[in-house]
Amino acid sequence: MKKGNIVLISLVIFLFCVPTIHAVVNVSPSSITIPQTTSSTRNITYNISKSNPAGQATPQAQSNRGIFQSGSTVLGTVNTTVTVNFSWTDPAIGSTTESLTIPFKVIKKAKKLGVMKFQFKRTFTQAGSPNEAIVNINLSDTYGLHIERMRLYFKNKRAQITVKKREKNLKTFADIVYSGKGFFRAYWQVNGRLVSRIDKHLAYGKKLTLETPDIPSLPTFIEGSHIVQLIIETPAQDIVPPRAVYYVRPSQSDNLITIHQKSPFNEALLDYSSMTFIWSENEKIAAYLIEFTGDDDTKPVFSAYTRKPEYLIAPYIVKQYFSTGEIYYWRLKGFNAANNIIGESAKREFRFMID
Repeated sequence: MKKGNIVLISLVIFLFCVPTIHAVVNVSPSSITIPQTTSSTRNITYNISKSNPAGQATPQAQSNRGIFQSGSTVLGTVNTTVTVNFSWTDPAIGSTTESLTIPFKVIKKAKKLGVMKFQFKRTFTQAGSPNEAIVNINLSDTYGLHIERMRLYFKNKRAQITVKKREKNLKTFADIVYSGKGFFRAYWQVNGRLVSRIDKHLAYGKKLTLETPDIPSLPTFIEGSHIVQLIIETPAQDIVPPRAVYYVRPSQSDNLITIHQKSPFNEALLDYSSMTFIWSENEKIAAYLIEFTGDDDTKPVFSAYTRKPEYLIAPYIVKQYFSTGEIYYWRLKGFNAANNIIGESAKREFRFMID
Protein backbone atom coordinates (compact mmCIF):
# COMPACT_ATOMS: atom_id res chain seq x y z
CA MET A 1 0.00 0.00 0.00
CA LYS A 2 1.26 3.45 -0.89
CA LYS A 3 2.32 5.82 1.86
CA GLY A 4 -0.25 8.48 0.75
CA ASN A 5 -3.08 5.98 1.00
CA ILE A 6 -1.96 4.97 4.50
CA VAL A 7 -2.02 8.61 5.65
CA LEU A 8 -5.49 9.12 4.16
CA ILE A 9 -6.89 5.98 5.80
CA SER A 10 -5.37 6.98 9.15
CA LEU A 11 -6.97 10.43 8.92
CA VAL A 12 -10.38 8.91 8.14
CA ILE A 13 -10.07 6.49 11.08
CA PHE A 14 -9.09 9.40 13.37
CA LEU A 15 -12.04 11.51 12.30
CA PHE A 16 -14.50 8.68 12.89
CA CYS A 17 -12.95 7.82 16.25
CA VAL A 18 -13.19 11.37 17.67
CA PRO A 19 -16.04 11.16 20.18
CA THR A 20 -19.13 13.23 19.46
CA ILE A 21 -19.52 15.99 22.03
CA HIS A 22 -23.05 15.90 23.39
CA ALA A 23 -24.53 18.77 25.34
CA VAL A 24 -27.41 18.57 27.81
CA VAL A 25 -29.58 21.63 28.42
CA ASN A 26 -31.67 21.93 31.59
CA VAL A 27 -34.04 24.82 32.24
CA SER A 28 -35.11 26.02 35.67
CA PRO A 29 -37.98 26.43 36.16
CA SER A 30 -39.14 24.24 33.28
CA SER A 31 -42.76 25.30 33.80
CA ILE A 32 -44.29 28.58 35.02
CA THR A 33 -47.81 29.85 35.61
CA ILE A 34 -48.64 33.48 34.86
CA PRO A 35 -51.79 35.63 35.06
CA GLN A 36 -53.74 36.00 31.84
CA THR A 37 -54.49 39.69 32.32
CA THR A 38 -51.08 41.36 32.11
CA SER A 39 -47.50 40.89 31.01
CA SER A 40 -45.21 39.01 33.40
CA THR A 41 -41.48 38.72 34.02
CA ARG A 42 -39.75 35.60 35.29
CA ASN A 43 -36.10 34.62 35.78
CA ILE A 44 -35.16 31.60 33.65
CA THR A 45 -31.87 29.78 34.29
CA TYR A 46 -30.19 27.72 31.58
CA ASN A 47 -27.76 25.02 32.73
CA ILE A 48 -25.69 23.34 30.01
CA SER A 49 -23.21 20.50 30.47
CA LYS A 50 -21.11 18.80 27.81
CA SER A 51 -18.26 16.34 27.65
CA ASN A 52 -14.81 17.93 27.61
CA PRO A 53 -12.29 15.05 27.73
CA ALA A 54 -9.34 17.28 26.84
CA GLY A 55 -10.09 19.57 29.80
CA GLN A 56 -9.64 22.62 27.62
CA ALA A 57 -11.59 25.81 27.17
CA THR A 58 -14.66 25.18 25.02
CA PRO A 59 -16.65 27.48 22.76
CA GLN A 60 -19.54 29.47 24.13
CA ALA A 61 -23.11 28.29 23.68
CA GLN A 62 -25.25 31.07 22.27
CA SER A 63 -28.90 31.70 21.44
CA ASN A 64 -29.73 34.74 19.33
CA ARG A 65 -33.51 34.53 19.57
CA GLY A 66 -36.33 33.09 21.67
CA ILE A 67 -39.74 32.08 20.34
CA PHE A 68 -43.15 31.95 22.01
CA GLN A 69 -44.99 29.14 20.28
CA SER A 70 -48.23 27.14 20.45
CA GLY A 71 -47.90 24.07 18.28
CA SER A 72 -46.66 25.37 14.95
CA THR A 73 -48.03 28.88 15.54
CA VAL A 74 -45.51 31.56 16.52
CA LEU A 75 -47.00 33.93 19.09
CA GLY A 76 -44.02 36.25 19.37
CA THR A 77 -40.24 36.47 19.52
CA VAL A 78 -37.54 37.77 21.86
CA ASN A 79 -34.67 39.16 19.81
CA THR A 80 -32.00 39.17 22.49
CA THR A 81 -28.81 37.13 22.67
CA VAL A 82 -28.16 34.80 25.61
CA THR A 83 -24.61 33.48 26.03
CA VAL A 84 -23.37 30.61 28.20
CA ASN A 85 -19.65 30.37 29.05
CA PHE A 86 -18.29 26.94 29.93
CA SER A 87 -15.88 25.82 32.64
CA TRP A 88 -12.63 23.98 31.89
CA THR A 89 -13.79 20.86 33.73
CA ASP A 90 -14.96 17.55 32.33
CA PRO A 91 -17.82 17.68 31.88
CA ALA A 92 -17.76 21.36 30.97
CA ILE A 93 -20.53 23.22 32.79
CA GLY A 94 -22.12 26.56 31.98
CA SER A 95 -25.04 28.51 33.42
CA THR A 96 -26.76 31.84 32.83
CA THR A 97 -30.04 33.50 33.82
CA GLU A 98 -32.41 35.42 31.56
CA SER A 99 -35.03 37.86 32.82
CA LEU A 100 -37.82 36.79 30.49
CA THR A 101 -40.79 39.08 29.89
CA ILE A 102 -43.94 37.48 28.46
CA PRO A 103 -45.69 40.40 26.70
CA PHE A 104 -49.45 40.78 27.05
CA LYS A 105 -49.79 40.69 23.26
CA VAL A 106 -48.40 37.15 23.30
CA ILE A 107 -50.95 36.16 25.96
CA LYS A 108 -53.76 37.73 23.88
CA LYS A 109 -52.71 35.72 20.82
CA ALA A 110 -52.71 32.50 22.84
CA LYS A 111 -56.19 33.22 24.23
CA LYS A 112 -57.42 34.07 20.74
CA LEU A 113 -56.31 30.59 19.66
CA GLY A 114 -58.25 29.18 22.60
CA VAL A 115 -55.19 27.80 24.39
CA MET A 116 -54.20 28.23 28.02
CA LYS A 117 -50.65 26.99 27.64
CA PHE A 118 -47.79 27.57 25.22
CA GLN A 119 -43.99 27.31 25.14
CA PHE A 120 -40.95 29.53 25.08
CA LYS A 121 -38.07 28.02 23.13
CA ARG A 122 -34.43 28.92 22.70
CA THR A 123 -31.94 27.04 20.54
CA PHE A 124 -28.38 27.17 21.85
CA THR A 125 -25.60 26.45 19.37
CA GLN A 126 -21.96 25.72 20.05
CA ALA A 127 -19.45 24.00 17.76
CA GLY A 128 -22.28 23.68 15.24
CA SER A 129 -24.41 21.51 17.55
CA PRO A 130 -27.93 22.86 18.29
CA ASN A 131 -29.57 22.22 21.68
CA GLU A 132 -33.14 23.27 22.46
CA ALA A 133 -34.30 24.74 25.76
CA ILE A 134 -38.05 24.77 26.43
CA VAL A 135 -40.11 26.48 29.13
CA ASN A 136 -43.78 25.55 29.42
CA ILE A 137 -45.96 28.57 30.13
CA ASN A 138 -49.41 28.11 31.67
CA LEU A 139 -52.04 30.83 31.89
CA SER A 140 -53.74 30.91 35.27
CA ASP A 141 -57.43 29.98 35.05
CA THR A 142 -58.05 32.68 37.66
CA TYR A 143 -56.92 36.28 37.84
CA GLY A 144 -54.35 35.36 40.46
CA LEU A 145 -52.16 37.78 42.30
CA HIS A 146 -48.45 37.48 41.53
CA ILE A 147 -45.53 39.37 43.08
CA GLU A 148 -43.10 40.49 40.39
CA ARG A 149 -40.41 42.13 42.55
CA MET A 150 -39.88 43.87 45.87
CA ARG A 151 -37.47 46.47 47.30
CA LEU A 152 -36.86 47.48 50.93
CA TYR A 153 -35.42 50.83 52.01
CA PHE A 154 -35.29 53.40 54.82
CA LYS A 155 -35.94 57.15 54.73
CA ASN A 156 -32.55 57.64 53.07
CA LYS A 157 -33.85 55.53 50.12
CA ARG A 158 -31.21 52.90 50.85
CA ALA A 159 -31.33 49.41 52.36
CA GLN A 160 -28.82 50.47 55.04
CA ILE A 161 -28.99 53.16 57.68
CA THR A 162 -27.24 54.05 60.95
CA VAL A 163 -29.35 55.36 63.86
CA LYS A 164 -28.82 56.48 67.43
CA LYS A 165 -29.67 54.30 70.38
CA ARG A 166 -33.39 54.61 71.28
CA GLU A 167 -34.05 56.67 68.14
CA LYS A 168 -37.77 57.06 67.50
CA ASN A 169 -39.88 56.79 64.34
CA LEU A 170 -37.51 54.51 62.44
CA LYS A 171 -39.39 52.94 59.54
CA THR A 172 -38.69 50.48 56.76
CA PHE A 173 -40.55 50.80 53.46
CA ALA A 174 -41.35 48.16 50.85
CA ASP A 175 -42.12 48.86 47.20
CA ILE A 176 -43.90 45.83 45.72
CA VAL A 177 -44.61 45.45 42.00
CA TYR A 178 -47.40 42.96 41.33
CA SER A 179 -49.86 41.75 38.70
CA GLY A 180 -53.40 40.38 38.91
CA LYS A 181 -55.60 40.68 41.97
CA GLY A 182 -56.27 38.68 45.09
CA PHE A 183 -55.60 38.27 48.80
CA PHE A 184 -52.24 39.47 50.11
CA ARG A 185 -50.85 38.28 53.44
CA ALA A 186 -47.41 39.10 54.83
CA TYR A 187 -45.60 40.03 58.01
CA TRP A 188 -42.71 42.27 59.01
CA GLN A 189 -39.92 40.66 60.97
CA VAL A 190 -36.78 41.97 62.67
CA ASN A 191 -33.93 39.57 63.31
CA GLY A 192 -36.28 36.68 62.55
CA ARG A 193 -38.96 37.82 65.03
CA LEU A 194 -42.45 38.83 63.91
CA VAL A 195 -43.26 42.53 64.39
CA SER A 196 -46.63 42.98 62.68
CA ARG A 197 -48.96 41.30 60.16
CA ILE A 198 -50.50 42.66 56.96
CA ASP A 199 -53.75 41.37 55.39
CA LYS A 200 -55.03 43.15 52.29
CA HIS A 201 -57.10 42.46 49.21
CA LEU A 202 -55.33 43.91 46.18
CA ALA A 203 -57.29 44.97 43.13
CA TYR A 204 -55.70 45.26 39.72
CA GLY A 205 -52.69 47.49 39.91
CA LYS A 206 -48.97 47.58 39.50
CA LYS A 207 -47.35 48.91 42.68
CA LEU A 208 -47.95 48.74 46.42
CA THR A 209 -45.93 50.62 49.08
CA LEU A 210 -45.94 49.36 52.65
CA GLU A 211 -44.22 50.61 55.80
CA THR A 212 -43.51 49.22 59.24
CA PRO A 213 -46.09 50.35 61.84
CA ASP A 214 -45.76 53.10 64.44
CA ILE A 215 -46.73 50.60 67.15
CA PRO A 216 -44.82 48.45 67.65
CA SER A 217 -41.96 50.42 66.17
CA LEU A 218 -38.65 49.00 65.04
CA PRO A 219 -36.51 48.31 68.14
CA THR A 220 -33.53 50.63 68.54
CA PHE A 221 -32.61 50.01 72.19
CA ILE A 222 -30.16 47.20 71.39
CA GLU A 223 -26.81 48.19 69.89
CA GLY A 224 -25.49 46.56 66.74
CA SER A 225 -26.98 45.48 63.41
CA HIS A 226 -30.60 44.49 62.88
CA ILE A 227 -32.14 42.83 59.81
CA VAL A 228 -35.64 43.77 58.61
CA GLN A 229 -37.57 41.60 56.16
CA LEU A 230 -41.08 41.48 54.74
CA ILE A 231 -42.11 37.82 54.51
CA ILE A 232 -44.91 37.19 51.99
CA GLU A 233 -47.12 34.21 52.83
CA THR A 234 -49.84 34.72 50.20
CA PRO A 235 -49.57 34.55 47.25
CA ALA A 236 -46.93 31.83 47.14
CA GLN A 237 -44.00 33.09 45.09
CA ASP A 238 -40.35 32.33 44.45
CA ILE A 239 -38.86 35.74 45.33
CA VAL A 240 -36.10 35.58 47.94
CA PRO A 241 -37.13 38.13 50.62
CA PRO A 242 -34.78 41.14 50.40
CA ARG A 243 -33.15 42.49 53.55
CA ALA A 244 -32.78 45.97 54.97
CA VAL A 245 -30.16 46.49 57.70
CA TYR A 246 -30.07 49.23 60.32
CA TYR A 247 -27.18 49.82 62.72
CA VAL A 248 -27.83 51.11 66.23
CA ARG A 249 -24.85 53.05 67.49
CA PRO A 250 -23.52 52.27 70.96
CA SER A 251 -24.33 54.77 73.68
CA GLN A 252 -20.83 56.25 73.48
CA SER A 253 -21.34 56.85 69.77
CA ASP A 254 -21.01 60.63 70.24
CA ASN A 255 -17.30 59.94 70.67
CA LEU A 256 -16.78 57.78 67.59
CA ILE A 257 -13.23 57.11 66.46
CA THR A 258 -12.32 59.28 63.49
CA ILE A 259 -11.06 57.25 60.58
CA HIS A 260 -8.65 59.44 58.62
CA GLN A 261 -8.73 58.97 54.85
CA LYS A 262 -5.29 59.11 53.25
CA SER A 263 -5.76 58.45 49.53
CA PRO A 264 -7.19 59.50 47.17
CA PHE A 265 -7.50 63.12 48.28
CA ASN A 266 -10.80 65.01 48.22
CA GLU A 267 -12.12 65.92 44.72
CA ALA A 268 -9.51 63.63 43.14
CA LEU A 269 -9.63 62.91 39.41
CA LEU A 270 -8.78 59.22 38.95
CA ASP A 271 -7.82 57.00 36.03
CA TYR A 272 -10.70 54.82 34.85
CA SER A 273 -9.05 51.62 36.08
CA SER A 274 -8.17 49.92 39.36
CA MET A 275 -7.70 52.21 42.36
CA THR A 276 -6.61 51.62 45.97
CA PHE A 277 -8.40 53.56 48.73
CA ILE A 278 -6.27 53.96 51.88
CA TRP A 279 -7.08 55.16 55.41
CA SER A 280 -5.67 55.16 58.94
CA GLU A 281 -5.71 51.96 61.01
CA ASN A 282 -6.99 51.65 64.58
CA GLU A 283 -6.45 48.58 66.77
CA LYS A 284 -9.96 48.87 68.25
CA ILE A 285 -11.56 48.46 64.82
CA ALA A 286 -12.00 44.85 63.69
CA ALA A 287 -13.58 45.51 60.27
CA TYR A 288 -14.22 48.42 57.94
CA LEU A 289 -17.15 49.11 55.63
CA ILE A 290 -16.23 51.26 52.63
CA GLU A 291 -19.25 52.82 50.94
CA PHE A 292 -19.53 54.55 47.57
CA THR A 293 -22.51 56.74 46.73
CA GLY A 294 -23.60 58.81 43.76
CA ASP A 295 -23.97 62.53 43.24
CA ASP A 296 -27.14 62.86 45.35
CA ASP A 297 -25.44 60.96 48.21
CA THR A 298 -28.48 58.69 48.59
CA LYS A 299 -27.96 56.45 45.59
CA PRO A 300 -25.83 53.46 46.65
CA VAL A 301 -23.24 52.46 44.07
CA PHE A 302 -20.99 49.88 45.70
CA SER A 303 -19.84 48.81 49.17
CA ALA A 304 -17.48 46.22 50.63
CA TYR A 305 -16.11 44.98 53.95
CA THR A 306 -12.41 44.59 54.69
CA ARG A 307 -10.22 44.01 57.73
CA LYS A 308 -7.33 45.95 56.22
CA PRO A 309 -6.95 49.77 56.21
CA GLU A 310 -7.15 49.78 52.42
CA TYR A 311 -9.35 48.51 49.61
CA LEU A 312 -8.47 47.85 45.97
CA ILE A 313 -11.25 48.35 43.44
CA ALA A 314 -10.58 45.90 40.63
CA PRO A 315 -10.91 47.12 37.02
CA TYR A 316 -14.03 45.02 36.36
CA ILE A 317 -15.77 46.62 39.37
CA VAL A 318 -14.87 50.08 38.11
CA LYS A 319 -16.30 49.31 34.68
CA GLN A 320 -19.45 47.70 36.10
CA TYR A 321 -20.45 50.19 38.79
CA PHE A 322 -18.86 53.53 37.88
CA SER A 323 -18.96 55.91 34.92
CA THR A 324 -16.47 58.51 33.77
CA GLY A 325 -17.16 62.17 34.49
CA GLU A 326 -19.73 61.59 37.24
CA ILE A 327 -19.31 62.67 40.88
CA TYR A 328 -18.93 59.93 43.51
CA TYR A 329 -18.29 59.93 47.26
CA TRP A 330 -16.51 57.44 49.52
CA ARG A 331 -16.60 57.11 53.28
CA LEU A 332 -15.92 54.50 55.96
CA LYS A 333 -17.51 52.90 58.99
CA GLY A 334 -15.49 50.98 61.60
CA PHE A 335 -16.86 48.02 63.57
CA ASN A 336 -15.57 46.35 66.70
CA ALA A 337 -15.54 42.57 67.28
CA ALA A 338 -19.16 42.73 68.50
CA ASN A 339 -20.24 44.29 65.19
CA ASN A 340 -20.95 47.70 66.75
CA ILE A 341 -20.08 50.88 64.87
CA ILE A 342 -17.26 52.59 66.75
CA GLY A 343 -15.65 54.68 63.99
CA GLU A 344 -16.54 56.85 61.01
CA SER A 345 -14.75 58.91 58.41
CA ALA A 346 -15.62 62.09 56.62
CA LYS A 347 -16.96 62.01 53.08
CA ARG A 348 -14.63 62.52 50.11
CA GLU A 349 -15.50 63.31 46.53
CA PHE A 350 -13.87 61.85 43.41
CA ARG A 351 -14.40 61.36 39.68
CA PHE A 352 -13.03 59.05 37.03
CA MET A 353 -11.39 60.78 34.07
CA ILE A 354 -13.07 60.53 30.68
CA ASP A 355 -11.05 58.28 28.35
